[in-house]
Amino acid sequence: MRWRKSIILPVLAADLLLMTGCTKEEETYQEQIVIDVYDQTSDYQGLQTGWYAKILEDRFNIQLNFLDTEAEGSLEQADLFVCNSLQTSPDSLMEGDRLLNIAPYFEEELTLGEEILDYVDSFQVWNESWGEEEIYVIPSQVSRLSEDTPSEENTPRYGIYLDWEAYEQAGMPEIEDLDELLTVMEELKQPGQQGIILCNDKEMDVLDHVSYLMGVQGVERDGFLVYGEDKVTELLEDESGFMESLLWFREAYRRGLLAPYSGRVSYEQLVKYYEHGKAVVSIWPQMEADGYELAPAEKMKVVSHGCNGLGNMETYLAVSSSAEEPLRIVDFVGWLYSTEGIMFSGTDTNLKSAGPQGLTWEVKDGNPELTEYGWQVFGGKSADATGNESTVDGQSVDGQSIDGQAVGGQAVAVPEDWGGGSWQEGTCKLGFQPVVNVEVSPSGFPYNRTLWETVGERTNSADDSWKEYMDAEDQMEYLMDNDNLEVIPGYIDIYQEEPEEIVDKRTACRRVIVDYSWKIIQEEDDLGCQVLLEKLRREVESLGYQDVVEYDRQINDMQQEKLSSFLW
Repeated sequence: MRWRKSIILPVLAADLLLMTGCTKEEETYQEQIVIDVYDQTSDYQGLQTGWYAKILEDRFNIQLNFLDTEAEGSLEQADLFVCNSLQTSPDSLMEGDRLLNIAPYFEEELTLGEEILDYVDSFQVWNESWGEEEIYVIPSQVSRLSEDTPSEENTPRYGIYLDWEAYEQAGMPEIEDLDELLTVMEELKQPGQQGIILCNDKEMDVLDHVSYLMGVQGVERDGFLVYGEDKVTELLEDESGFMESLLWFREAYRRGLLAPYSGRVSYEQLVKYYEHGKAVVSIWPQMEADGYELAPAEKMKVVSHGCNGLGNMETYLAVSSSAEEPLRIVDFVGWLYSTEGIMFSGTDTNLKSAGPQGLTWEVKDGNPELTEYGWQVFGGKSADATGNESTVDGQSVDGQSIDGQAVGGQAVAVPEDWGGGSWQEGTCKLGFQPVVNVEVSPSGFPYNRTLWETVGERTNSADDSWKEYMDAEDQMEYLMDNDNLEVIPGYIDIYQEEPEEIVDKRTACRRVIVDYSWKIIQEEDDLGCQVLLEKLRREVESLGYQDVVEYDRQINDMQQEKLSSFLW
């Protein structure tokens, strides 16, 4: 695995040194305060403890107290809000002058969080959505990277995966497109195996499966719209790609490659089938079943979401107007967007940052890498293959672990001078991710530890023969090197609660689409398929399909307006 060619910057070892001696905040914040946190993304309640608590005390002389978000009065008690837009919309949180305008505080001297100033323009764009000229809420997952930079880490959003051992034994036949994939599936399929198995439950249904297949053909479904390179079409239009993908499953069914019992399989059962190698092809990257590797399909165009400088409002952050020390809280918020804050706070988020420099990671030869203790904390085999105990600052830190929980159940201890206790108990309990998963620090290294070359060399689970055959260390590297990605520039999501009427109509239409899709897959006659499609269209029209499409178009227009108002 190598750092992304499109985002790598020169790395200066000196710039990576985050820890300093006496800092300005130590002179400024003499009295300790408790910040009450209303966090809808975290189940944690009570005071933050452990090594992260010690960092906050050292940097800001604060404690974080996580409130019970279900308790009466917790919203009024909070000093700091971390909210999910679908649970608490930003405009509703702004009601009654509840929130602090934090814009003026950005003009003051922030002691540790000046990097947040890079994102102020994006904050303003979002707040203007609610008619506000000031800044009351700030988004998560912002980025300095270009809108054409893929936001996925090592694994793509979509993909075709093969039973790699079976593929090798068959002589690695060429796969140009999805039609040839069917032929290869016939070659690979062994007695007792299916070509592909689907499922049908609340977790995932046939519309989801069709959408995954569309995602490797350069188009992506979102609601009842399909997004291509230069156009947006309705799901059930001929040129959307929906019917083409659905008919691929039909052809697989006709050729005995699609498990006939797929309509009765739950997602949980599907995972177990693939864990036991019961099919030769998978279309779900998130499943990560052992033995399946990305297929080398020449004409595959995998949809990728480009990085978005605006971030998104799925999760957002705000400060209470009644907070006693707003400058200190804004300073802390700014620190969350700084290199040090991101590295300390994102170890348990999708960002997968590496924690404190000097404890879990260090700089060697100008590059970041995990320490022996870091390997024990984050899992994976320690470099000390002799079984000897490792130490940090002379203190024993024996044992291997998975995310800070040692194999055998014993937690990985944190050295006392770093706060003591166990690693997992001391991780940041805020459920907030300031930047995207692939964001790069001003010094040039990815915040995400899994994108470090020194980590990838020891954790990449890809089969060695796959890496040799594909001439790549991971899936995203292969797709980028071979021009198999279709990047949606500056992809942005609009998170807002749908009107109840739209929810009801969407649910009714989807139920009909799923029902007819299974019928089309099992229909033997080509003319019969067209008849079923026309019946499907008529039935959903009677259920309000066009109303849902129009709503989805309005959301798309809002997305485009956001993007056009922000310059990278």
